[in-house]
Amino acid sequence: MKVRPFEGETEAQMKEIIKKIVDRLDTDMVNFCQRTIRVPSLSGDEKKVSEVYMEEMLRLGYDDVFRDEWGNISMFLKVSELPKESFIVE
Repeated sequence: MKVRPFEGETEAQMKEIIKKIVDRLDTDMVNFCQRTIRVPSLSGDEKKVSEVYMEEMLRLGYDDVFRDEWGNISMFLKVSELPKESFIVE
């Protein structure tokens, strides 16, 4: 994997930043999966689990998170406003 550095960081510095982000996200993803598994969500009764999804997307900083009339969750993120620790992986 080739990493293109931002703002003067070396490739080694960027790889270290990526590792820290992945380590943090790994724990967050496991916790999120555990929370969703604990919520009963039989077909036609998914509202409670959709609330878990909505809370997580808001926590992650999505700009707009909403439930449509059928109960589907949609979220939007403004790409132009990504945080400094964003990176490009080629």
